[in-house]
Amino acid sequence: KECFHEIRFAEGYGTTEVGGIATNNRIHSEVKLISVPELGYTTEDKPFPRGEVAVRTPFMIDGYFKDEVANANHFTMINGQKFFLTGDIAEMRDHNELRIIDRKKSIFKLSQGEFVESAKLEGIYQKSAYVHQVFITGDSTKDYIVCIVVPSIPIIKQWANTNNLTFENDTE
Repeated sequence: KECFHEIRFAEGYGTTEVGGIATNNRIHSEVKLISVPELGYTTEDKPFPRGEVAVRTPFMIDGYFKDEVANANHFTMINGQKFFLTGDIAEMRDHNELRIIDRKKSIFKLSQGEFVESAKLEGIYQKSAYVHQVFITGDSTKDYIVCIVVPSIPIIKQWANTNNLTFENDTE
C-alpha cells in the first residue's frame, strides 16, 4: 500500500469487439441486460435486474468476417439497433453501475463427449455451509473434472466440536 500511494488504479471492463464498456463498474457505453431464464437470471430479478450483457458502442465491429454462426450467436437486434452479446452475466445496481456475476457459457466438454456446466456444479457445492469457495475445471483430453474446494473453517470447526474431534490449527 505504501509503495503505490501516488498511483491510481482502475478496473476496466471491455471486449475486443466493442472496446471499453465500464470503468470501476461505472458504465460508459450503451448497455442492456437480456434475461437468461435457463440459468435463473432475469431482468425482473429483485433487488437488481440480472441478465446477459448486451452492449453497443461507436467502436463496435460490424461482425465476424465470413462467420455467420458467430455473428448469429454474438449479435442481436434491440429496438432496431445492433448489440454485441458479451456472454457475461451481470446485475444492474443502478442506471450506471454494472456488476459481473457469472458467465453464460461456463461449459466444457470432456474426452468422452460429456458436457459439464461448471458454474452450475459450483453453485450446487456453494450451497453447502461447509464450502467457502469452490472452483471446477476440466480438460477436453481427460474424462474427469477437477474440483478445488476451500472449506469454511468456522463451520468445519463447529462440526468437529460436535463430533468430538479437535483442531490443532486451521491448516489441519
